[in-house]
Amino acid sequence: MPVLPAAPVLPAAGLERLPAGPVGVDPVWRLVAAFLVGYPAATARAYLGDLRAWIGWCAEQGVHPFTARRHHVDHWARQLAAVPQPATGRPAAAATVARRLSCLSGFYDYGLREVELGGRAADRC
Repeated sequence: MPVLPAAPVLPAAGLERLPAGPVGVDPVWRLVAAFLVGYPAATARAYLGDLRAWIGWCAEQGVHPFTARRHHVDHWARQLAAVPQPATGRPAAAATVARRLSCLSGFYDYGLREVELGGRAADRC
C-alpha cells in the first residue's frame, strides 16, 4: 500500500479517546480500530476491506483521509464503478459501491464525534 501523507494535527483530547497503537502509527488506523469494534465480526471484516481500499486510494492520490474532501469521495466512487477491481476483475457492483460509501459515512461520522475531525470528508459522504 502506498504511504500516506502526514496526518493533520488533531486535538489531543480526541486522540486520547482512541485505542493506543504502535509508536508512529498513523491516527487514521487508530480510528479504524475504534470504529470497527462496535460491529459484528462479518461486518467489521467487510468494513475493514472498505476502509483499506479507501485509505489506499487516498495514499495513491497523495491525500490523507483526514483531509479528503467531497470531490475525493466522488472520484473514488466513480472509479469503483468504472475500473476493474483487483478481487474480481470487474467494476464494483452498485451495491458494493453503496456499502463502501455507507461505511465511509459512518467512519467519518464516528471520527467527528470521537476525534473532532471537523469539516473533513465526513461532511461530504
